[in-house]
Amino acid sequence: MDYFRVEVERRNGVAEVRAVGELDLASKGQLSRAIDGAVSAHAVVLDLAGVTYFDARGVRLLRRARDEAFARGSTFRVGPASRIVRTVLEIVDELDLLDDASQPAN
Repeated sequence: MDYFRVEVERRNGVAEVRAVGELDLASKGQLSRAIDGAVSAHAVVLDLAGVTYFDARGVRLLRRARDEAFARGSTFRVGPASRIVRTVLEIVDELDLLDDASQPAN
């Protein structure tokens, strides 16, 4: 069974948003709402290690989330990220969305 879930954990001014499952048209709104709620934190970390499907909608969501976080004065980084997320970001020449220290997840 395919599923998607988002968890948000806040500590010491950092909001970690963890996504697990297929990030597609049906689940994009769920992740977007979680990120929107998290950008009030000083820093937002998006953990995509558990994402099993990722497409151009996800890329657009990451760009928008990064831009909105920066506009609010928050830092925003993505990492760790699953292989599918890294592959898609590499194809569209957007690896800069990932934290440099992020290593591919299995």
